[in-house]
Amino acid sequence: MWEYFIPDDLVALVLVRLPFDALFRCRSVSKSWRDLIDAPNFTQLYLNSSPLDNTKQHIIACPPSGRTFYAFQWVHELEGSSQYKAINPKKFENPFPDFFSGQVQIVGSSNGILCLWNKSSDSLLLWNPWINKFSSLPGLPVDCTEAGSYCVGAAFGIDPKNDDYKVVKWYEFEDVYGYEFCVYSLKLNSWRRIKDGLPYDEVIEPHSSCTFVNGVLYFVVKYDESESDDDYDNYDDPDDDDYDSNEDEVYFIVGFDLGSEEFRYVCSVPVSPRYKDQYDYHHLLSLNGRLQCFSSYMNRGGLMGQIWERRKKDDRDKMTWDLVSFVSFYSRGSDFRDSRILAVEEKYRILLQVGEKLVLHDFDKRSIGEVIINDKEAGSITSCTCVQGFVNPCSFLI
Repeated sequence: MWEYFIPDDLVALVLVRLPFDALFRCRSVSKSWRDLIDAPNFTQLYLNSSPLDNTKQHIIACPPSGRTFYAFQWVHELEGSSQYKAINPKKFENPFPDFFSGQVQIVGSSNGILCLWNKSSDSLLLWNPWINKFSSLPGLPVDCTEAGSYCVGAAFGIDPKNDDYKVVKWYEFEDVYGYEFCVYSLKLNSWRRIKDGLPYDEVIEPHSSCTFVNGVLYFVVKYDESESDDDYDNYDDPDDDDYDSNEDEVYFIVGFDLGSEEFRYVCSVPVSPRYKDQYDYHHLLSLNGRLQCFSSYMNRGGLMGQIWERRKKDDRDKMTWDLVSFVSFYSRGSDFRDSRILAVEEKYRILLQVGEKLVLHDFDKRSIGEVIINDKEAGSITSCTCVQGFVNPCSFLI
């Protein structure tokens, strides 16, 4: 019998080379294989086995009805039409037992787990649609928030230092400037209040999306020195080429480390000297595991801007912004001010969430069109990118 024994670590090295659907079937071979595939470290091994394999990356979108979610990898152009259609979308039912149309928002995704926020009830859950498992988050204890505060945002990511998944919520006050931050730990299944948050004079940009990259949540923050008694020079970074401490209104990026649960200054937002005084919006995004920023401005009914990527500048690990591409969007009836880039294909085709629409912009063909998910439903109230994975959020709970 022992001559046929194969160690688990060797079995894992073989299994990670299989496509996701085949792996899912392998979970039925035996209990030991199921436990091996469902283990959190196996998902990370699976994702790292071929990082350039785009078959693991999907777009998750929820049509305006709010009843279902769809996962698809890309779109194709409909013949004789300016529209595009999702390729082989996979359907998932909304896991919230009670919801109102348009009130469910995808906060973020990590290792196949989606964080959903039901704004109508201010409730959250962690959901893996690939294995149809979810865990509802407990409500915040009374000592986490003060009276008169209300939730204005949430973010989600993995804490690689502690092998934990965490949700961050921030609250505003009715009559006082500033924010309160609370962090949820899936391992502990509890919330805690962050004592040292952002200074009162720093405002999280409402049009900017918070994004998660390598254990850190990134925010675009605005500081208006003309309305503050504090000195912004505390954030002066002599190595930041884009920093200008002489301006009254400054946009910069702060990071919240999910391991240490602390905020830190990261850098100024990227700007081009030619368009420095024209920028209106700075949207953060994560593409291929790297922090990127879409800095844009309105011009003659359209949106113009540049996509930048944060990269190492030299051997001293100094980071800087590198320009990736110039982009411009023109379309009647679309307001691109509230747009968010979801995916980029070879720099020539960009998939965006624009209001309640999914839009594909093909720069090579100079065309733009709405994306239809299936024959009955178009548009999307919320969307994100998500990899396939087997992590069960319920397995963390004791």
